[in-house]
Amino acid sequence: MRKILIWSLLIALLPAAEYFSESTGAAFLDNGLAARSDALGRAFAAVADDLDAFYYNPAGYGLQNKRRVNSLFAKNRNIENVYYLGYGQKLGRGYGALNIYSSGIDGIPLTTYEYNAEYAHGETVDSGETFTYGAQALVFSYGETLRWDWLTAPTELGPASLYWGVNLKILRQNLYENSASGFGLDAGLLYKNGPLAFGWSVIDLLEPRLVWDTDSKTVDTVLRKQRFGLAYRILPALLASGEIILQANDILTGFGAEYFLFGDILAARGGVYTGNYALGLGLHYAGLTLDYAYLMPQEALVDSTHKISLGCVF
Repeated sequence: MRKILIWSLLIALLPAAEYFSESTGAAFLDNGLAARSDALGRAFAAVADDLDAFYYNPAGYGLQNKRRVNSLFAKNRNIENVYYLGYGQKLGRGYGALNIYSSGIDGIPLTTYEYNAEYAHGETVDSGETFTYGAQALVFSYGETLRWDWLTAPTELGPASLYWGVNLKILRQNLYENSASGFGLDAGLLYKNGPLAFGWSVIDLLEPRLVWDTDSKTVDTVLRKQRFGLAYRILPALLASGEIILQANDILTGFGAEYFLFGDILAARGGVYTGNYALGLGLHYAGLTLDYAYLMPQEALVDSTHKISLGCVF
């Protein structure tokens, strides 16, 4: 008897989430986003000042007012192709954005299991065919200033502002001949007081359920996680940030710094997060941005990741 797709083997071939030890649905969303935020050790919930905000803290859109486009190409661990494209602009009193995130692995061997009833013995056989794993997220985001007089009054540090934001997400995964889909909701707050900023977001607030179109209707649940961020602009050209991520029984951390040279043209970045180190550079000129990140895992057996982002501010 021939049974196609040994799921346990395929799951081992899928990209493991870099942050979390516990396996969840939509694990591709745990692999970070664009080059700048990754180079900052993914400590971005209290920074959130570009289109990466949807991934870390959608409240960051409330402090933005220019039209932006951003994109990403990455080869995660030398096996997973990652693409991202985002667009944002002023929308009424606030700021809206549309972000598309996609990842995939090609050429996965199609393994079959053949069982011989006479000898009560089975073996795994490579069929010689391959298939593809893919995952996509379509995210609609909105953020604006929260009018809360007692919390946004000027202080000794400088002007103070409070922002809120939300994401509505459509999630989809496909594996061989099957697919799963679901919806997600994120929410966040961002408080800025002069050079100091605090960020808090709840990602996958309602723990989305991705239902596979198999006979058994298998369900993958995306676990809720919270991000608590702190950022401080030490100098006009120097920013430091830190973050704590909570999901289920995991407590994870990320730290990063960014320093601009030659005014605001060239940026040098560095960071560390659970199991990984990060370095990056950014070139910003005439509204164009080119960012690069190099992610180095602590485990020698895991390949490094290169990320390149290209963006534009209108």
